[in-house]
Amino acid sequence: GVTGKHPKTSAVIKHTASDDEPTTALAFKIFSDKYVDRLTYVRVYSGIVKKGMTLHNPRSGKKERIGKILRMYANKQDEVNEAFAGEIVALVGVKLAKTGDTLCQLDKPIVLEHMVFPDPVISIVIEPKSKADKDKLEGALKSLTDEDPTFQVSENEETGQTLISGMGELHLEIINERLVKEFNVSANTGNPMVAYREALVTAAEGSEEFIREHGGKKLYAKIILKVEPKPRGYGVTVENKIPEGDVPQAYIDEAIKAITIQAKTGIVHGYSLIDFHCELIGGAYSATDSTEASFQAAASIALRNAVQESGVIVLEPIMKLEIDSPEENTGDIIGDVSSRRGQVVEMKSDGIVARITATVPMAKLFRYTTDLRSMSKGRAVATIEPSHFEQVSGNINE
Repeated sequence: GVTGKHPKTSAVIKHTASDDEPTTALAFKIFSDKYVDRLTYVRVYSGIVKKGMTLHNPRSGKKERIGKILRMYANKQDEVNEAFAGEIVALVGVKLAKTGDTLCQLDKPIVLEHMVFPDPVISIVIEPKSKADKDKLEGALKSLTDEDPTFQVSENEETGQTLISGMGELHLEIINERLVKEFNVSANTGNPMVAYREALVTAAEGSEEFIREHGGKKLYAKIILKVEPKPRGYGVTVENKIPEGDVPQAYIDEAIKAITIQAKTGIVHGYSLIDFHCELIGGAYSATDSTEASFQAAASIALRNAVQESGVIVLEPIMKLEIDSPEENTGDIIGDVSSRRGQVVEMKSDGIVARITATVPMAKLFRYTTDLRSMSKGRAVATIEPSHFEQVSGNINE
């Protein structure tokens, strides 16, 4: 069976793996197929999925109509009219579901446990080679982000450039290859950039009394808040502790939204601010001059003021490196890891092949697989995966 939660009440719901139970399915892979447009692979956990049926997606609040149900056999597919509990099938016609979404009956809503995906650690600039490729590139990148939750597309507000971000160089190289082979789009890519982060140094308070005139109308809002650094991996939380009645709830909601958006876009260096708790501790409003926008502005500026007061440190992504190498090359490989500001965590050897586990800053790993091949005459192999974020040391920070 399957256990999930009610999307509104968070009450625990259990369905057994039976065709008689309410329909519950999990979208675990999205695939863009040039013949049938978009395939959504689902596992049916309970109930029956039927052709022509309309299912509900609690995350987006949208309805999805099932056009076709395909049973997949490698490169062959059979169309069927229904899929039963326990089956894995591909659905055609599901346009808006993302990887990890639940599809269920509207009258029996349930959300299955969310998949957790790591944040990207590397970004590169991408642009179409010609004007004709511009729209095709946008569509192709949209399809690829639907398929792969660890791949993200964003725009640098200052330069207007499109950035693609992923789990490493190889990940983005494969994306680039797929653009050419599957989507027939040619694009130029720029130099890789590391996805740094900011974190607070100490707890601090910030406030803003926002008074402006705009189009002949006065705008007013006041917010007082305090921020506190938290351990790595904590995330960002915002709590309202403004005495009841001082500020209407609608304005408080807008202030909280503005703080989370501001943290994402960065405050001092333009990198996301992570791992802190923010408390709204005071505020004031005007019955005639306050708006949602004025509270968004006041909260953003108050957060900036608190962060300037606290100061920030810059964090860089550290990657975990596992290298399998002939014994004779280990000296060169370990020396190279040290030269990249890396640390060897463990080394095991059976006398012929050694496995070296190390942590190395992402910034020092560009073209690493190529360098490793030349150090070992092509015999060493490495796997690289995100490990954690760590403070950038002083002189490099500058």
